[in-house]
Amino acid sequence: MVSEIILSKYLILFVIIFTARNIIDLLINPRKNPYAKGKRGKVSLLVLVGSFIVSGISVAYYLMFVGNTNLYSYCAGLILMIAGYLGRRVAIRTLGKSYNYAIEVSPEHELVTSGVYSVIRHPIYLFYMIEMIALVFIKFNYISLTALIAVILATLYRVEKEDQLLLTVFKERFETYSGRTKRLIPFIY
Repeated sequence: MVSEIILSKYLILFVIIFTARNIIDLLINPRKNPYAKGKRGKVSLLVLVGSFIVSGISVAYYLMFVGNTNLYSYCAGLILMIAGYLGRRVAIRTLGKSYNYAIEVSPEHELVTSGVYSVIRHPIYLFYMIEMIALVFIKFNYISLTALIAVILATLYRVEKEDQLLLTVFKERFETYSGRTKRLIPFIY
């Protein structure tokens, strides 16, 4: 009975953090939010927010009741999730007006090479993968492991596409920049 109460507190805490993270991500910079344009965009945003809540509860259910966990790995996972989220926010802020959800470059975009971008070219993706690794720490099971593998594969694909686009747009500047930085993992890859 006591362990069920503790587990339910874990579940509630995780759902709150997961859902708040996704909603804040959308609302923190609404002008860059592709779902916030017009009446149709508001409906899309409502559906998206609802799906975040449902997915948060679903993920939390699998994290709580499928697989193993302990207090230390759970706490480490929450710390990693928060650190990954904060790191992503710093990287997005560093990009400023050049940040966009889509893989596209508009006339006002600049090649940002300062801050965390002076070490790696895609810190937003690195920090997002750290958040997904956090799920594995919170609860190691086939759901969290599958989600991590899917995010890694999708990220590697997206990084390749973004690098191709940036090379096309910024040419020699991007070649020089990519020659001195790594894609995702500082000093390694």
